[in-house]
Amino acid sequence: MVGILSGKPPKITEKQLRAIVMLADGVAYHAIASVLGVTTRTIERWAVRSDIRYSVDQAKTKALETVEEEVCEKYKRAIEGMIPLALTTLHRTLKDTSARNSDKLRAVQILGKWYGLEKSPVFVKAENGTEPPEALLKQYLGAIGGKENGVRTSSNN
Repeated sequence: MVGILSGKPPKITEKQLRAIVMLADGVAYHAIASVLGVTTRTIERWAVRSDIRYSVDQAKTKALETVEEEVCEKYKRAIEGMIPLALTTLHRTLKDTSARNSDKLRAVQILGKWYGLEKSPVFVKAENGTEPPEALLKQYLGAIGGKENGVRTSSNN
């Protein structure tokens, strides 16, 4: 015995599997019934079965995960394609003698973050009193030709 009398869930048939896919895709009951050659009432009965509902939910979840992965991968490739231009722009900003020092500081911060330098001991203020990151950035800006030893004050920025 199968179903209600035995307490065992009925096995899912090939038609029901096809219905699950269409239900997960949001196809109307009458359209599913027409494709499978069954009545709309049959689709309604299948749709309320816990095993079918569970399978539809799983199919929806898997579809969403797949779409999410595809979208993430698409944007990842797009962003990766822009990295060389971004790096070139940041390097030009650093070398541009007419660029504001605040822009140069920001470029250094961005490059440092991209290259993982924010975790480097060189950029972390040591407890023994070594120079803080701001001083190192000022030195760097001074070395590449910034004004006033590489940093403008807020009053002349």
